[in-house]
Amino acid sequence: MLIQTVNMCRTYKKSGSEVAALSDINICVEEGEFAVLVGASGSGKSTLMNILGFLDLPDSGSYLFDGSDVCGMSDREISRIRNRRIGFVFQSFNLIPNLTAAENVALPLEYRGIPRKERLLRARQALELVGLSHRTEHKPFELSGGQQQRVAIARALAAEPQLILADEPCGNLDSKAGGEIMRLLCELNRSGKTLILITHDENAAKLGDRIIRIKDGRIQYQS
Repeated sequence: MLIQTVNMCRTYKKSGSEVAALSDINICVEEGEFAVLVGASGSGKSTLMNILGFLDLPDSGSYLFDGSDVCGMSDREISRIRNRRIGFVFQSFNLIPNLTAAENVALPLEYRGIPRKERLLRARQALELVGLSHRTEHKPFELSGGQQQRVAIARALAAEPQLILADEPCGNLDSKAGGEIMRLLCELNRSGKTLILITHDENAAKLGDRIIRIKDGRIQYQS
């Protein structure tokens, strides 16, 4: 089991009162699975993704990643797992305008102390995986929205992650480009990557192995 949460809760303070963002979350995701987290805006999807991606911690309950309780880890351990085993793809591409596609993909590897030559080699390999080997030296403004999202996916892949978290990855794309991105994510899952897709698109949700529906911070349904 790659991911398991047990009665996991997350509460925020807002205007002097406590607001339950997540309540008693119990989910499991097997390694290699394609799980889809579905819910309306404000349902708790992004809060859950932040916890699963080691960007936040629960207030109570447990989050086990590959059998280890995340709440018992040091900040250094959490950072190491987030940087080495998890890849993020967001709705916003978050590319640096004055860097080429290859440089954007290689940038996170710099923080891991990987030499420049190897960083760029891995970046070009990742760009080839997403069908952009001919665009490595192009800057974001020279790329379409769909191509920019492919660069963002390549950036996640360059770190060779075990888990990919994709939060509304097609939200800023037209239907054609969005369909291409979903096909690419499905291919990555078939190659062995564990994929968790966060979406409100019911058609995209049907592509997953399993649907987890969340409403008002609680799991409403799991297939």
